[in-house]
Amino acid sequence: MPITNPVEMDETMEGVLAKLRAHPQYPGLFKKAFGTPEVTGPRMMKALSQFMVMLVSANAKYDSVMRKQGPVFTADEQAGYVIFKNKCSSCHTEPLFTDHSFRNNGIGIGYNGDEGRYTATLNPADKYRFKVPSLRNLAYTAPYMHDGRLLNLDAVLDHYTGECRICLRSIRC
Repeated sequence: MPITNPVEMDETMEGVLAKLRAHPQYPGLFKKAFGTPEVTGPRMMKALSQFMVMLVSANAKYDSVMRKQGPVFTADEQAGYVIFKNKCSSCHTEPLFTDHSFRNNGIGIGYNGDEGRYTATLNPADKYRFKVPSLRNLAYTAPYMHDGRLLNLDAVLDHYTGECRICLRSIRC
């Protein structure tokens, strides 16, 4: 759904397929995966599905520390973890670092006018509530916020203040 959703990628399936077909590397990769270089919708969806299934993060330093296998947190990491537990963990629940809820984080209305969960529920209480994202692999998931308005983690940290900033800078999950 994100591919064709007007407030996410706002693309057509044919548009994505055309871009993949025109890319110098993708037809060759499709040949390796499927036996021929033909880029089709079902093949793209299968490749995307297989990629997403592989996105499992269970071997970060956090995981090793929690399993008591290997390294321990540095003093700064431990201090950040304590702040996380006290200030952030009510929304970003361990071990996935999300509670899968929808919340309004006060970021304000974006350029695309996205009203959040309200567009699905039509419940006025859901206006500007967005799914609490996982903090896993956070450094690799830019841009940030539901509409991509924040381009880097420093911008995210600037949105939040005080101890959340310290926590986010010190612990890697």
